Amino acid sequence: MFTIVGFFMLKDGNQRNNRGHACYITAISTLKSPNIPAELYAFSAAGDTFFPDHTIVFAIGKVFYPPPGDPRPVIIDTLEIAPLPGSPSSDTYIDSMPNFRHPAMLACGTVSSAAHTVDNRAIKFSLMIQDYI
Repeated sequence: MFTIVGFFMLKDGNQRNNRGHACYITAISTLKSPNIPAELYAFSAAGDTFFPDHTIVFAIGKVFYPPPGDPRPVIIDTLEIAPLPGSPSSDTYIDSMPNFRHPAMLACGTVSSAAHTVDNRAIKFSLMIQDYI
């Protein structure tokens, strides 16, 4: 399983399916540009209101990352989600966000390639993980 933990800014909330999930457009912040486009799903009971655009949430979620060349966005299926307090329309709203700008990613799998250094600081390798359930 591939899990992500971090802060995400949401927009365009809608009822994507009739399984009780709201869908939001977001992005995964990276150390290098560009950010990775993503959709974030959160449980939403019938009649719930959506988070306003530009709401920042702290989320823990399972991740589906499409294979290279696949045009679909990354999907984050949240296990827990909590919005930052305050009004997203306030000029100081983002100031309340903790200094945790890039999400942590956790995975358990099998290393399937040799490791190598990238930009003299990061170690890169391929990891095979099972599909999430």
